Amino acid sequence: MSGLLYDYSQWPNFSHGELVCQHTGLENPNIDSFTSLMNWVQGLRDSVGVPFKVTSCYRHETHPYEVKKLKPGMHNIAAIDIQVPIEHAHELVRLAFQRGFTGIGWKMHGAQKNRFIHLDRRVGPQRIWTYP
Repeated sequence: MSGLLYDYSQWPNFSHGELVCQHTGLENPNIDSFTSLMNWVQGLRDSVGVPFKVTSCYRHETHPYEVKKLKPGMHNIAAIDIQVPIEHAHELVRLAFQRGFTGIGWKMHGAQKNRFIHLDRRVGPQRIWTYP
């Protein structure tokens, strides 16, 4: 695809459609932050060895989830929410901590389609949280 900000083939387990804003279809303009995040996520995917289903990645500031916030969050910079089979979720989080991800959110309750792990590389100490 010409005219894209990224060569998506560098992340063979993820597609252009999964990584752009689901609301606008725009790519993440934060090239350095997003490239770094996706290189780390691809490395994590290679280590875990199971598919990751992307449920959310880049969110433009006009995305409905972002406009509800006082200011756009990490998804507006560089973050990803993924689903993995529950039997691999603990391993994924353990490896994410070992590999230096600094933001890890965990939602593993409710319907399977609503479960996900959030990953980002925010500035500061490592944090983990759960979602209601």
